Amino acid sequence: NCQLDYTKAENRGLFISLFKHAIYVSLKSCWNTAFEIVKLIYNLSPEADPLACLLWLDVLALKSSNFNFVISILSEIDHYKNLTVLPNFCYSVALANFYREVISNEDNAFSTELLTKTIINF
Repeated sequence: NCQLDYTKAENRGLFISLFKHAIYVSLKSCWNTAFEIVKLIYNLSPEADPLACLLWLDVLALKSSNFNFVISILSEIDHYKNLTVLPNFCYSVALANFYREVISNEDNAFSTELLTKTIINF
């Protein structure tokens, strides 16, 4: 487990250069690479999340077809980050469940119910 403190000036360069690199590769539609870089940045300082990478993780996970990641991160982190109050995470979880149901040829009743709840909440 390796964590860096963003408040130290020596570490900021690494955070910012990785973040700019993630932006660059996402502009080139390299979604998997951008997703992995943002996960790395988030894991370097998960409690503080100085560059708000958590807000970008769900979008990149969907773009890179990591649907299970979106669903699992909500269940793992929600108890202390309260992600269910963020509309992007609620919509992303509903969309990830929908894609997962389509891939496995299941009925999409669960994802429809999640999307309905999200629309009502927000």
